[in-house]
Amino acid sequence: MNLLDIKNLTVTFKNKEKIVKAVDDVSLSVKKGEKIGLVGESGAGKSVMSKSILGLIKNSKNLSIEGEIYLNGENLLLKNKGELQKLRGSKISMIFQDPINSLNPVFTVGHQIAEVFMIHEKMNKKEAWSKAVEMLTKVGIESPSLAAKQYPHQFSGGMCQRVMIAMALSANPELLIADEPTTALDVTIQAQILELLNKLHENTNTSILLVTHDLGVVSEFCQSVAVMLDGKIVEKTDVRTIFKAPLHPYTQGLLNSIPVIGSKERLKPLQNESLAEDTANEGCAFYNRCPAKFNRCKCEKPKLYETRPGHFVRCFKNEVLNYNE
Repeated sequence: MNLLDIKNLTVTFKNKEKIVKAVDDVSLSVKKGEKIGLVGESGAGKSVMSKSILGLIKNSKNLSIEGEIYLNGENLLLKNKGELQKLRGSKISMIFQDPINSLNPVFTVGHQIAEVFMIHEKMNKKEAWSKAVEMLTKVGIESPSLAAKQYPHQFSGGMCQRVMIAMALSANPELLIADEPTTALDVTIQAQILELLNKLHENTNTSILLVTHDLGVVSEFCQSVAVMLDGKIVEKTDVRTIFKAPLHPYTQGLLNSIPVIGSKERLKPLQNESLAEDTANEGCAFYNRCPAKFNRCKCEKPKLYETRPGHFVRCFKNEVLNYNE
């Protein structure tokens, strides 16, 4: 059974000069207990989609949201502000990519974690403080009683990220969205944070949506993966398949740009060329950078095809692989 079902989600930003679809007709499901990666380069629409799930992006004069986002069968886009506030932290939590700036500098870390328990668990201050210290212990912070009395500026980036994880998991959410949780950290701390998330997942069976541009992190952590480009999902399947047999040229380009230790082959970087204006609303978003393009790609948008059970790809060259045909 799916915990999260996103159906035909479109998020559009508007101004006097142009209209931009940051998320364009995206459908994605997350099963209970699943760890799924959402990957793509900067500007692909990953963070906008994540914030839409949490209700942090709302309809306004210059922004519109269409589609459906179901959590346990309830459409989050129909919830009011008060209902969404109750869901955040208790049912859905998020770890933001900049842990130091995401914490309030004028409150101790213990106060900020305890606040989650007071709001969602209706605990008194003493009980909530005790639970905050317990959570700091769970995320591996030494001397948690002392650490709880300290302020964010007294912590390193890795410790701040652990505090963010402690806050996110305090109310035992069913879904955890981790938006680039290791981006600002060095390699050693990255490994520690991923190991911590894995242990917490094993203990709580919380579903995790990992938003990242790092395919190396995805290979170590996730069970399945969806690749985003220009607001659309262009490929989704299990992690093993995405690394062994990627089908979309964009996915192949991302994998080819990863350095391999011991290899003497030159890296093959993706071209950084934007889509021409005359094809922006007509053809494939990857047309100008695609090594396998042909005329149809310039004037027609490809649909998401299931090429084999559980493997979806948005590319004309893979239509012939459609196992249903």
